[in-house]
Amino acid sequence: MTIDSTGSSDQMSRSGAGGSTAAGLYVDVRALRGDFAVEATLAVADETVAIVGPNGAGKSTLLRCIAGLMPPTSGRITLHDRVLDDADVGIHEPPARRGIGVVFQEYLLFPHRSALDNVAYGLRAQGHRAGAARRRAHGLLDRVGLAAQAALRPAQLSGGQAQRVALARALAIDPATLLLDEPLAALDIDARQDIRRRLRAHLRDFRGPALVVTHDPVEAATLADRLVVLEDGRITQHGTIDDVTRRPRSAWAARLAGVNLYEGRAADGHVTLIGGGRITAAGVPDGDVFVAIPPRAVALFRELPAGTPRNVWAGRVDGFDSFGDRVRVHLAGSPAITAEITPAAAADLDLARGGAVHAAVKATEVTTYPR
Repeated sequence: MTIDSTGSSDQMSRSGAGGSTAAGLYVDVRALRGDFAVEATLAVADETVAIVGPNGAGKSTLLRCIAGLMPPTSGRITLHDRVLDDADVGIHEPPARRGIGVVFQEYLLFPHRSALDNVAYGLRAQGHRAGAARRRAHGLLDRVGLAAQAALRPAQLSGGQAQRVALARALAIDPATLLLDEPLAALDIDARQDIRRRLRAHLRDFRGPALVVTHDPVEAATLADRLVVLEDGRITQHGTIDDVTRRPRSAWAARLAGVNLYEGRAADGHVTLIGGGRITAAGVPDGDVFVAIPPRAVALFRELPAGTPRNVWAGRVDGFDSFGDRVRVHLAGSPAITAEITPAAAADLDLARGGAVHAAVKATEVTTYPR
């Protein structure tokens, strides 16, 4: 699958995997990690793209290929029309010559160097004089709010401060591309909220392609302009955050969007679901479709409801979770479904695991789209 972040999904599919993008990052690679293969094709312009997906999907492997830390088994990587990797002809630019800034999950700061010297290190490696490198490093530390901590070593910094030093170090070399691998994973909740806000501001100011690997949907929505969903080493979906959450195309993407997702075949306004069950939807075209139902659209009843719902079926409570002012109730049935109701409604229903209930969904609350 080719992903050109500047075009529609149809345009992306037609562009083919062999194209290139002069102004931006273009990746078309296959990489092996033991018996696990990652195959991905994507193009990123001057924007921030989040690579999301379950653990073990190959997100960090893909980032390591782009950074030059892991040569691809086959394929090609270009940056602003400069070839970084071409496995067919044996081109592999070493990491230090790629002009790519990387922020690792563990930050990987030099423990024996001060924050200032950590930031200046890349500049010195590029041949800048010590004085000029330290002046630029100090300016970047000031930019991320750490001028007062310039003399401190990593062990003396908080997690949030270390993350900002790592970001300043990545920015110091004027990178053509910025790669961030789970940049907030090591932070506690309070620090994460503050650093997320700061990081978003820095990414907005960055001129060039930026890739952020994350498994956190809030982080992806906050930091990125677009999403690439990677599952089992393959890209399963791409687009804006709204595109992916409104029309998820896998169970993982449906969990990200917080909706019930089914697959089935539509005919005459009804969808026969794979795995059992039938749903009526408004305006559904005939053919193979996905069916998405928001949990808030699912009403629960102890007795068979009267009225207008077109979709009613029996189920049993398989579990429930409380969060904030809502309760999510998971029902086993045909189909299984998750409903989201108020605590008062849950109390009125006297829900208990294994209890029998009826689920009802209006046809107008059902979203369908082609598979």
